[in-house]
Amino acid sequence: MKKLNIILVNALIITLMSCSGGEANQEETSAAAEATEVAEEKKDNANSRESKNVVMHHLSAFQSNDIGAIMEDYADNAVLMTPEQSFVGKDQIHDFFVELFKTFPSEGTKIEMDRFDVDNDLVYILWNGSTPFVNVRMGSDTFIIKDKLIQKQTFAGWIEPIKQKKKAS
Repeated sequence: MKKLNIILVNALIITLMSCSGGEANQEETSAAAEATEVAEEKKDNANSRESKNVVMHHLSAFQSNDIGAIMEDYADNAVLMTPEQSFVGKDQIHDFFVELFKTFPSEGTKIEMDRFDVDNDLVYILWNGSTPFVNVRMGSDTFIIKDKLIQKQTFAGWIEPIKQKKKAS
C-alpha cells in the first residue's frame, strides 16, 4: 500500500508538472517521493506505538484480572471472535472476560510472550502459559486498533485442562 501511494504521488507530480508547462526532473520527483515516504513512516510509527500501548495495557489488565481496565480498551461496538463464539459489544465482551477469569485467575497464572508484532493498527501476539486449571500450549490473538481502542480481536489456542487431584475424604 505504501509503494502504491508513492507511485500515485509521483504520477500526480509528473502530470501536474507537464500540464503546467514545466518538466518534472528526476530530482524533484525523487524529493517529493522521499518526503511522502518519510511522512508515511512517521504516521505508521505513531500508529504502531499507539496500537502497541493499547495491547500492552490490555495484557497488563488481563494478568491482574482488572475487568474495568480491560473494558476501557474496547470500542463500544468491538467484536471479539473465538473458536466457540463471537462476542459483539462491550456487554458481551465483559461477560466473556468474567467467565474467562474463572479459568485464568491472576494468582497462579503465568503467561510467556513468544511473539509480539505490530504493523500500524494491526497487532499479533503468540503466547503460551499455564493456570491452576489449564495449560495453554499456544495462544494467538490478533487485534485491530483504531482511535486507541480495540475494534476487533480474534483468539485461538491449544488449551488443555489440568487434571485436578481428588481430595481424600
